[in-house]
Amino acid sequence: PAAVALAPDAVAALVAGDSLTRHMVDGALARWADPAARYAVRSSADVEDGFVHSWAGQLETRLDVPAAAIRDAIAAVGAPDGERMRAYAARIGETRTPRIGVVVQEMAGTRLAGVAFTRNPVTGLDETIVEAVRGSGALLVDEGVTPDRWVWRWGCFTATPAEPGEDGAVVELVVREAGRLARAAGRPLDLEGAWDGSRSDEHTSEL
Repeated sequence: PAAVALAPDAVAALVAGDSLTRHMVDGALARWADPAARYAVRSSADVEDGFVHSWAGQLETRLDVPAAAIRDAIAAVGAPDGERMRAYAARIGETRTPRIGVVVQEMAGTRLAGVAFTRNPVTGLDETIVEAVRGSGALLVDEGVTPDRWVWRWGCFTATPAEPGEDGAVVELVVREAGRLARAAGRPLDLEGAWDGSRSDEHTSEL
């Protein structure tokens, strides 16, 4: 989806109420955002995705945000002292104040959304796990809907949902793309993915 990113320094200034930063962000959003569209406003911090602690689900996200409310949403998700963040930091002994950047993405209709792990996060086995739900990924992350689960090992699926439907080909593409990205990164990855239901010879999913 179409997206823009705000660096941590700009986010911190906006959270602190700096009037110049607010003016600059408002001007940039007025040029970029479509008043008729809706947006996802997502935070990302320098403490995330470490080798020991992932911080998955601890930072804030706002979905279906109208263009006029993007700036306020950025300030909300960019605050480094959310309740979940404080509790998680205390539990793992993290004392640094996270530096938080924010990504603003145009909302896309989703038919299938979920996560892919290029190594089993529980057992450490060299296999790719995909968990996905029909519809928005918020059903999986925020509402606790039980996802369908695929396991890819030895070049094929070794476990699939009882009724995988037509989504199996899409999930296989997600598996192969996740593997390509993990090889490029040189380490196992966990990735989020969404499929809007369209098909093409080149791109069936967005990762």
